[in-house]
Amino acid sequence: MENEQNKQQKKDQDTIKEEVGVGRGWIDEELKKVGENSIQDRLPGLKLEENKIAEIVIDFSQPFQSWQDVANNTVKKIMPVLHEGVKKSFWMNCANPVYHEILALGKSGVTKFKILRTGQAKATRYTIIKD
Repeated sequence: MENEQNKQQKKDQDTIKEEVGVGRGWIDEELKKVGENSIQDRLPGLKLEENKIAEIVIDFSQPFQSWQDVANNTVKKIMPVLHEGVKKSFWMNCANPVYHEILALGKSGVTKFKILRTGQAKATRYTIIKD
């Protein structure tokens, strides 16, 4: 009787192991990427002048690349943009409310933006200018 229980218990454990493994293969891939900050396209960074409205066109055709800023415990998104006829990278903290606004507008088909930068370093603020 005890032998039967042991067999059933082992069978149950094997079943649980199989079920846990199903659908979690992505974790292996994610573990490989942890700590990686590889950027495929090395474009110059977008530098906006303070208190000056700039026009940019954001390329929404591909998911934005990510950069984990370990020092500041943030994740930045790298948006490919066209500014003054030159392809550049617009780096933005994905927790920034303007990033969410850009995504919402991009989802609705907007690609051209007028943007205003105020402040510097940690005090930098972006504002989307709507006509």
